[in-house]
Amino acid sequence: MLAQVRPGLFIGVGAQHLRQYEGLTLDSLAGQATFFGPNICWHPNDIWVIAGWSTQVAGNDASGLNDSLDLVNFERQQAKLTVGFSF
Repeated sequence: MLAQVRPGLFIGVGAQHLRQYEGLTLDSLAGQATFFGPNICWHPNDIWVIAGWSTQVAGNDASGLNDSLDLVNFERQQAKLTVGFSF
């Protein structure tokens, strides 16, 4: 979800839930994690830049030893940068 704060500049938040599977047929859940964090989009003219950062807020691995975060299959934080242009 993004909101325009000035022409060409958008700020918002994003969330995603990821799952990791094991096995040849992907039949065994290895872990899962939920990420949440801010996003920004800058689109002045024909070029655009999207940046996002998120941190793991929930998750668990298949061992059941840690039920607050899954740091075995996923990183604690994620960052993403996308640059593009229109033609």
